[in-house]
Amino acid sequence: MAEIGTIYKGKVTNRSWAELPEEIVRMIATDYLFMMSRTTYIPEQWEARLFWYNRVVYTAIRDAKTMDMLMNICPQWTVALETHTFWNHVTHILDPQDIFVRRHHGTTQQNPYNLYRHIAYHSCLICRINSPQNSKGVLLADRLINTFHLGNCGICRDHRSHRTAFCGLCLREGQPYELEAGIDRALAVFCMANEDDEIWPGVDATCRACRSEWLWKTASQQAKHKDAVGGRRFHIQDWEARTAVECFLDLGESTIQEVIALCLEKFWLQTHTRLPDMMSQALAATRFAHAENEEEMEMELNSEIDEEDEDDMELLQLTEEGGVKDLALGDWARHRILDGHWLSPADQWYGNKSYSVRAIHPCPWAIETGHEHNAENVVTEEEDHPSRTILREDIPPTFPLCELAYHAHRKQLRLVLLPAMKNFVRKIVIECAEDGCDPVMRASRMSMEDVMRELRDASMWLDGVDWLERRRNTRPDESSRTRYDGSDDHASSTDSSSGKSSSDESNITSPVLSTSTFQTTPSPPPLTEGKDHAKRDESLARRVRRPVTIAVAPVLDPPRLIHPIPYVPITASHLPVYSTDTLKQIWREACSPLYHCRCKLCERAQANQAAQAGAGANQRANANNGRTPPAQDHNQTRTAPPTQIQLHEVIDVDAEEEEEVAYERSNEAEYDDEEDISDLSDVLSDLDDDDDALSSARKRHYALNRKRVSRSRTHSPEVPPAQLTAHTLKQPYRTPSPSIRNDFDASPSRPRKRSCDDVDSGLNTSFPLDLSQYHHGEPGTPPKRPRRDGPVMSLPVPKISHQLRPSTLSPGKMKKRGSQEMDGADYVSKRLKVSEDREEESGSGDSPPPRSTTSTSVGAEESEDDNTIRVVGATGIGVTADAIPRGTASSKGGGIATPPVELTKRTITPLPGRG
Repeated sequence: MAEIGTIYKGKVTNRSWAELPEEIVRMIATDYLFMMSRTTYIPEQWEARLFWYNRVVYTAIRDAKTMDMLMNICPQWTVALETHTFWNHVTHILDPQDIFVRRHHGTTQQNPYNLYRHIAYHSCLICRINSPQNSKGVLLADRLINTFHLGNCGICRDHRSHRTAFCGLCLREGQPYELEAGIDRALAVFCMANEDDEIWPGVDATCRACRSEWLWKTASQQAKHKDAVGGRRFHIQDWEARTAVECFLDLGESTIQEVIALCLEKFWLQTHTRLPDMMSQALAATRFAHAENEEEMEMELNSEIDEEDEDDMELLQLTEEGGVKDLALGDWARHRILDGHWLSPADQWYGNKSYSVRAIHPCPWAIETGHEHNAENVVTEEEDHPSRTILREDIPPTFPLCELAYHAHRKQLRLVLLPAMKNFVRKIVIECAEDGCDPVMRASRMSMEDVMRELRDASMWLDGVDWLERRRNTRPDESSRTRYDGSDDHASSTDSSSGKSSSDESNITSPVLSTSTFQTTPSPPPLTEGKDHAKRDESLARRVRRPVTIAVAPVLDPPRLIHPIPYVPITASHLPVYSTDTLKQIWREACSPLYHCRCKLCERAQANQAAQAGAGANQRANANNGRTPPAQDHNQTRTAPPTQIQLHEVIDVDAEEEEEVAYERSNEAEYDDEEDISDLSDVLSDLDDDDDALSSARKRHYALNRKRVSRSRTHSPEVPPAQLTAHTLKQPYRTPSPSIRNDFDASPSRPRKRSCDDVDSGLNTSFPLDLSQYHHGEPGTPPKRPRRDGPVMSLPVPKISHQLRPSTLSPGKMKKRGSQEMDGADYVSKRLKVSEDREEESGSGDSPPPRSTTSTSVGAEESEDDNTIRVVGATGIGVTADAIPRGTASSKGGGIATPPVELTKRTITPLPGRG
């Protein structure tokens, strides 16, 4: 050792790496290249035997980049490595036909390194890697690009303009129409645009081999990720994860992290939930519903779920989106809750500290062991809950899935605990109503520990318990236990208490009374009076019962067991924030009826709702127990026979026919009334001596009169009268406004046949049968109102009222209009029949009256000196009598003239006895 140490003494020890001989430096570089060739990365794309020459070119360019790093150590190493034989090898690979050397034949000879630099700088390396057998791309590079593994490389114009035509990782060029050209799918490039800038920044496109390589490289970093992606061959059972991986490999869709996350979600659902069974059942049900015949149905049911069929993929997608995933997560959360593990997935995701707590079952006698037939197999030793499998179970691997699991946990915990908590609130309400205290105050003072303690009670999981009876049954046991515990103390303190009471009684003295107040001062009350009053007040306060503030479920006999019943933890102190918030929210929902309105209406509505719920619960309990409620001895309600409706054919009639039908009906009704009155008058004349029959006949007569009055009033709407005087006949007719025409068309007035009373009042005659003598104090028929159905036309004629018969005073019968009398679609005129004197007929001749325009006006009735008679007729065409003001007599506006009024000739016979 001493000799070896003395060799490096003096100036020899000052030698550095720069002073090494050139042969040693070149030897070091050669060994380094051999070592790096075994460890340096090379894309799997060039690992195939078919691409051996391409791999040689790629590795030569890669090793040249490594040799450049060695030359940068110091200038002496640079000079020593410029003449290394490796540069001749690389130059021959890049320019196998010596194109660069022939082009620069007359120039100074360069060393191998400089020759390599010129060839690599002016050649397209992408063309050289993809075409190693020829000289494609030599001296064609015009730009430099930065590659992912090889750094700066020259690129030709074609590749520069089509950056997505080659892979940015392995630099393999994609073949156009490679799938259509018949190339094997395993050899196809599938160069697609890069969407994963996180893994491959600055890369424009990637090939299928590089995507597959990097997906496995990223997933192999964790064991769970390896199982999720299905190994190196990506054999995945779940259809959605398999589809996502295939789309990423073939089409470059999505990113590596997203694909791995989806595979983790599906793998977790496959291993921790019942999603595969639910999916198979849902898919079978969907196929069964869509099957056209039995053969197709059997063929589809026998096919496997992982069959690569577009229809199956669509069915699977629709089935999972229809809620199968939510059902699977709900089943997973429900299993955890029933086993006593109430920890929320959100607390596990955020790492909130918690510890395992033992859980007990409130009703151990209700646990289904599954060994009912074989009693020997029943395990008497109680298992620990929650089980170790659930405690060590992994949470959902991704945040979206964990969020869904969190909501499923909240929902399932509410479904399991809410019935028991509502039952507890029912107990509080009933007991507080008995004790006379406020249940809201009692419920608000409870903590989650109190609620958990009550949930561990078996009675909380029985619906319909009589809490008052239960409390009365448990109080004697508690009082006897209390008396037994305190009997010794009571016996020991008896002597001392008796001695003390006797001494107190002996020390009591009556007050000294003066002579002035001896008669007025009362004696002092006994000592036990105050205590008796306090006890009496306390007993009265206990007896005072306040009404129940909310509607509670009725008492069931026997009580019904609530399902399911979970294992309840022995404490709530181990639950972190999210789990505690979930329990508090469920407790607030159970106590929400305590804070509802307490008015009479709301309490009555809640009581009715509770009664209906109780009736439904009793019916369900009877149905489950196989019992039927006793038959009630009430008379059954008689149902009336169904009403038979007979439909008649509807005949369409026009306005005039309808008017004639109404006219005939009113005629028949009045004639029937007149016949009834005439018959009744004959009966009254024969019943003068019989008082009872006479009174009944009078009532009948009175009813008939009232009937006539009501009929006449209902068929005769009150319309103000309108008069058509001689002065207005000379005035031209003015075109009515559109609003007036619309009013007339909407509700036209109809003439009415006057009754006999109107005729009698017009002629000042009396009814032939005077029945006024039979009306003893009874009201008679009220007088008829003046008939105002239509306008009244006044014509200057001589007074011939004493020569007219009563029938001529009725309104003239309307005549049907002909087609030649139509004056437009909006205006219709009616011809009026006017009676004239026989003398005027002879004087006037057969010539028609002159054409004149008329307009109606509304006014009061004129006096008898006007020598006019009133004839009921129609108003102006399209105009009501109420719409035209009095004195409208101007034709300057260009009104439309009405057709001439034709006066028919009629012979008037004078009345007998009146000239």
